[in-house]
Amino acid sequence: MVLATGDFNLFDKHKRDAVLRMLWILCSALILGTGSLTFGSPSDPVTLQDEGAQVRLSNGAISITVNKADATIREMTLGNSPNLAGRGAYFAVANSGGHDGWDVHNADFNVVRNTPDLVELSFGAQIGGVHFTQYYVLRRGDHGFYVYVLEQRRPGDPPEHTGQIRWSFYLNDRLFNYHLASDTEQGPIPDLKGARPVQDATFRLANGTVYTKYNYCVYLENDWVHGLCGSGPGSYGAFIVTPSTEFLQAPTKQEISVHAGPIIHRFLASGHFEPRELASPSIPDGWSKLCGPWMVYLNAGDSPQQMWRDAKAQAEKQKSQWPYEWMNNAEYPLQRGEVTGTLKLYDGKRSVTNALMVLAAPDPDWQVQVLDYIFSTRSDANGRFVMPHVRPGTYSLFGAVPGATDEFRKDHITVVAGKTTDLGTLVFTPAYYSAVLWEIGFADRTTAGFHLSDQPRQYGLDAAVPSNLVYKIGSSIPARDWYYAQAKPGDWEVDFDVDRSYKGDGVLTIGVAGQTRDPKLQVLVNNTAVGDYSGGNSSALYRSAVLGSSYYETKVIRFPSSLLRRGTNTVVLRLSHGSIMYDVLKLEVDDPTLPKTVPLAKN
Repeated sequence: MVLATGDFNLFDKHKRDAVLRMLWILCSALILGTGSLTFGSPSDPVTLQDEGAQVRLSNGAISITVNKADATIREMTLGNSPNLAGRGAYFAVANSGGHDGWDVHNADFNVVRNTPDLVELSFGAQIGGVHFTQYYVLRRGDHGFYVYVLEQRRPGDPPEHTGQIRWSFYLNDRLFNYHLASDTEQGPIPDLKGARPVQDATFRLANGTVYTKYNYCVYLENDWVHGLCGSGPGSYGAFIVTPSTEFLQAPTKQEISVHAGPIIHRFLASGHFEPRELASPSIPDGWSKLCGPWMVYLNAGDSPQQMWRDAKAQAEKQKSQWPYEWMNNAEYPLQRGEVTGTLKLYDGKRSVTNALMVLAAPDPDWQVQVLDYIFSTRSDANGRFVMPHVRPGTYSLFGAVPGATDEFRKDHITVVAGKTTDLGTLVFTPAYYSAVLWEIGFADRTTAGFHLSDQPRQYGLDAAVPSNLVYKIGSSIPARDWYYAQAKPGDWEVDFDVDRSYKGDGVLTIGVAGQTRDPKLQVLVNNTAVGDYSGGNSSALYRSAVLGSSYYETKVIRFPSSLLRRGTNTVVLRLSHGSIMYDVLKLEVDDPTLPKTVPLAKN
């Protein structure tokens, strides 16, 4: 069958390519909202042009020029756009051999693959006790390129600890002036000329407001795409699209995404929002990890929201293609396994909705893991969870359950390529006691529900928090009377009534959503000291975090229930140093003469 009009045959290669080129240009103009931006055909081959000290890659839609010695990208265009790069793309490491800047020098440059469908480059360099190989991949028809990094600790390498590892791209400051970190964290890049520094990457502007890169941090669990763009008609956008977070850190970790520069980041490791003493583990001999690939996606449009919608659609497309079949690296298995199961509470009949299920190494705490791969998902309304595309290996399964400060754990889970590991029904029994006297907040590992917790990320929000407060059980309201953080030295008092005496112990459970500047807390029951809490410094409060840090802790304080008396009682949280962001506080009684009653489901 031949489709033809007159003597025009669509199966004639040259005429077909001409039609495809025209359709490509028209569709690009309609989708991206600019008629002046033109591209080649989607069937154009990928080309590699060696220019001596640098190489130029092009596929008709985008082109990038890469320096062979340090892997920097100083030129990048989308179609016939101007140069979108500013100071350029670079790889930064802050370990014993790096300095959190341009850290690839005198790289071992190689052309790994060079075909009409795909060109792949590699740049190898030793930085401290780790050998890093950075890869760039450009594919036919894509409006972006891919980046991945192989990290290896080889025989003879000196001892090393993990530091900050990131790939960053300074863009053209004349073309990019708008942040797009998430649906809720967006806004223009202010003019920082004359601004007064407040702390690292934080500035007080002439109008009195404070700009900081920490306002645009995101939780890794949902960090599929972030980027920068122009704000007017005919603008350009540049986005980091991350189709899988398996090679990053915990889903609860907050990370820097974009900020003034203008610059976009893909952090692979950092101690941001973690207690510093937990953030830099030593790297064992023979260790290796492949981080990526992620995509650097380029688009254009007439408004930030138009480009954001398009970038989010591209992220969904990339997620659907994971793992990438075009990858050809021994450290990147294409054959994966799947883990499924159903989580129930107590008697096995209560479903757990929206539990965060994490598949990770058995230790250290999954919240601060950085050396291994990590997978996560959420349970549905029936408690069922599915983790697809899991790398073969042996893992532990963890569950953070709404309403519980305890954590579910199951060890020795083996994942086999091409097979589903069905764990069946898993029953989780969080600790519970004879009676709950009161509870402030709801355990979800964040400050959500407390006063000011609904505010956007911002520097200085803690100034609105009082040093002292009195919270009365039965009349006070968490959203009005209990703040998102105990941010200053002082007493937070909880008043409550008890109508009977108890035997055994009182049990006070404190869910700590965040800790800043090494907090020191003393707990008193009716003026008697019963316990204390000391935390590390996650920097959360002064780095704009509102919902907490990236490290959750539970402190359980037991005391003789004889300290409780009929009538009015007080629990005082006396803070002498630092600050604490609370998730939940719950006072129970563990009385051996009373039966234990399974708590009612709250989620």
